[in-house]
Amino acid sequence: MRWIVLLILIIFSNVYPQTLDDLINLALKNNPQLKKLEKELSVLKEKSETVKKLPNPSFSLSYSDSVNVSMRQYIPWYEKLELSKEIEKQNYKSQIYIYELEKNKLIRQIKEDAYRIKVYKDKVELLEKYQNDVKNLINTKKEDYELNKLKILYTEIELEKLSYLKEIESLISHLKEVVNYDIKGVEVEEINFREDLNIEIILKEAEKQSPVLKSLEETLKRDRFAYKLAKEIYYPDVSIGTTYKSKERFQDAFSVSVNLNLNFPFWRTLHQEQIVLERKLFVIAQEEQKIQTLNNLKTQLTTFYNEYKYNLQKLNLLLSTKEAYQQDYKVTYAKFYSGEVDFQTFLTSFNSKRRFDYDILDSKLNASISSMKIEELIYTSF
Repeated sequence: MRWIVLLILIIFSNVYPQTLDDLINLALKNNPQLKKLEKELSVLKEKSETVKKLPNPSFSLSYSDSVNVSMRQYIPWYEKLELSKEIEKQNYKSQIYIYELEKNKLIRQIKEDAYRIKVYKDKVELLEKYQNDVKNLINTKKEDYELNKLKILYTEIELEKLSYLKEIESLISHLKEVVNYDIKGVEVEEINFREDLNIEIILKEAEKQSPVLKSLEETLKRDRFAYKLAKEIYYPDVSIGTTYKSKERFQDAFSVSVNLNLNFPFWRTLHQEQIVLERKLFVIAQEEQKIQTLNNLKTQLTTFYNEYKYNLQKLNLLLSTKEAYQQDYKVTYAKFYSGEVDFQTFLTSFNSKRRFDYDILDSKLNASISSMKIEELIYTSF
């Protein structure tokens, strides 16, 4: 029974368009880039858990009059292993936020493509209505000049429809690539976006939880630990060795010796100083990089917010005059139908109404895209 249900779901998923949520869920499971990052994260996590272990011991076997077998274990200064663990731990955390940013980008791409498909489909529907209006006029007009102009207008509308249908197919192909699944289309009921965005809240949220900044913070912590580890080069390490040497006499067949070597750096070499200085300069550079990244992030968010605000204001203004545009087109169409106005007057009203309808759809789309770009940069699931 379970296999039958699964088969039905597969068949229906290949026949009917996916919803936006379906596409996002499919992408989060199937997208190759996300899967690659997930595997890398798994490796980094495992590395952070094992890095504190001691290095592998070394073995040697030699023969010169007798068999010599020796084993040596290198034991770093106790803080070095702990710092190495913290470095890998912070590196893992940094990559988690890179993964979050990639996931946000993926979701934004899917929504943007889906919303564009929705807008293009709506424009095709509008053009079909306009075609019906023009077709009715063609059936009533007798004068060759007006009839030819209407036929040309009808063809231009048809060409525009074909252009939008081609764009829809291109977007569906891109979604297939992103989702890594053979989708047949996407069904979007309405273009949704937040209408209560505030730039001050956006910037505060960005400072607190932006994946870009979070990743840099963890990277900076990692580099500070690396700087501290570099200074540990001045502390001694331990090497313990055990040697087994065969003897000619049976009673002395084997002898065991334990060697304890402490590697004290009695003076600071130029090489050691260079290593420490390089790590220190790198930390300073990373701190400056964080400030610069924050400023760039604020600039980006402010730009996206201004685009969002402009398109929202434009949309509200257009909606407030929607009835006036509809009434103007309706009256002009009726007058041209009855012969009270010429073709040029009708065409002016026709193009004005078409641009108005397009502007409403485009303003919704652009406001939504700006809103999604903001969410992409400030959202994190942690």
